[in-house]
Amino acid sequence: MKNEQTSRKELENSLIEKAMKDLHFRQQLLEKPRETIEEALGMNFPPSMNVMALEEKTDTFYLVLPASPPELATDELTENELRMVAGGGVEHTFGSDCYTEEPLC
Repeated sequence: MKNEQTSRKELENSLIEKAMKDLHFRQQLLEKPRETIEEALGMNFPPSMNVMALEEKTDTFYLVLPASPPELATDELTENELRMVAGGGVEHTFGSDCYTEEPLC
């Protein structure tokens, strides 16, 4: 890439700025995003990475979230979820001023 210290946001901003000034570049980003970005930044994406460019519409709000952190991307159930699936149920405890649910041990 341009510089190891250049952040992703800075690279994105430079591409957006160029696309706002150069209609041909903008069209190339939309038609061939991978090739256009690689050429503009002097770098190559890994072959397995999908590269997309979208044109925002005035009547749509876009929020692009980064990839999920590894600790959130799990297919494993929590201990409480396992108890519920296994039929362990929930013990209902009524106190003087409150009601709590605690998993059975």
